[in-house]
Amino acid sequence: MFPFIVAYALSTGVSYAAGHYLPVTAASPYIPLLASYHILLLCLIANAALTGEQKLGLSMSLPMAIITHLAFVGGMIGMVLGREHVPLFGLLQYVVPGLVPFELKWVFEGRKPGHSAAQSSPMPSATEDDYQEFLRYLRQDGRKFQRAGRSVNEEFALWRAARDKRRHAAV
Repeated sequence: MFPFIVAYALSTGVSYAAGHYLPVTAASPYIPLLASYHILLLCLIANAALTGEQKLGLSMSLPMAIITHLAFVGGMIGMVLGREHVPLFGLLQYVVPGLVPFELKWVFEGRKPGHSAAQSSPMPSATEDDYQEFLRYLRQDGRKFQRAGRSVNEEFALWRAARDKRRHAAV
């Protein structure tokens, strides 16, 4: 938390200086906000790289990361443009740097391990009669071999073993 406060103070100071001491141009309303945001973003990336708190790397492809960052920047520019029509947007410029940790986590978190598909056991070989009998068993309420997390293949194997055991006992 402390590095964020120091970086926020640094970026706010640079933003103030840029807004007051640069010559007035068409880009003057945008420079303080964009400078503050990007300085804070760079400071937090450097902090994450130095401390190792967060594994750095792009969590998406490079073109997608660029588009995502441009979307953040576009949102900030939209807030600056909207200040003429919505008076409270002038206050939002102080909240915008709060988006930096979100973007840092979202774009620079690094690739997450993919989900692996559950491995299913192959269906035991069965005859048409076995299949039809098992379908009748599946239609029953309160099936004996049904448990949470148990696949139908496992249930079939248990049902078949119990049925074969009953048949051998009857002979």
